[in-house]
Amino acid sequence: MSILSDIFAGFITTMKGMAVTGKEFLIPAYTVQYPKEKRVMPERFRGMLVCDASRCIACNKCVRICPAECLVCEGTGKGKERRAALYSVDYAKCCWCGLCVDACPTNCPYNVEGL
Repeated sequence: MSILSDIFAGFITTMKGMAVTGKEFLIPAYTVQYPKEKRVMPERFRGMLVCDASRCIACNKCVRICPAECLVCEGTGKGKERRAALYSVDYAKCCWCGLCVDACPTNCPYNVEGL
């Protein structure tokens, strides 16, 4: 009798799996023809982080606020002549939170949407 119950249980589980597959099979595919059409990005999408070190005044606000500690900034000069000698981002550590963008007074790190 256990052979029949095993066959029946196998049949039931196969039907459950086919029901899930059947539902997904009936939903139309959503495809975007990329060069001609672009996806509409959500309102709060942050995008890729890009840094323009030429604008950096080495205030280190972004370095202090970064929760992942992925920013390194070393400055040279004093006062209004202060500029970044080294500005780097470790993208492997970056969590794309955007806090550095909000903290920076000169928009050195900024978000590029749509990448």
